[in-house]
Amino acid sequence: MVFVTLVKAAPGKASEAMKSLSSLAGGAKMLSCYVTYGRYDAVCIWEAPDLATANRTVKALAATGLVTTETMVGQPPEEFLR
Repeated sequence: MVFVTLVKAAPGKASEAMKSLSSLAGGAKMLSCYVTYGRYDAVCIWEAPDLATANRTVKALAATGLVTTETMVGQPPEEFLR
């Protein structure tokens, strides 16, 4: 499963927050992550084998206190169009 996460760093913690994104917990794998300007500080695309793993990953990120996130499930257009 592929996930897209919009990330906001805690005030004054941008460097620490970006470092924390590189090591996702419990079986999730970062595919790409981009620093952005505007409402969100980063957009990350990552994968996990199932929702339980994704839940653990998002909870672990939140537990750092360095970021708040908004996560969506992503799928290729061809899969959607089936």
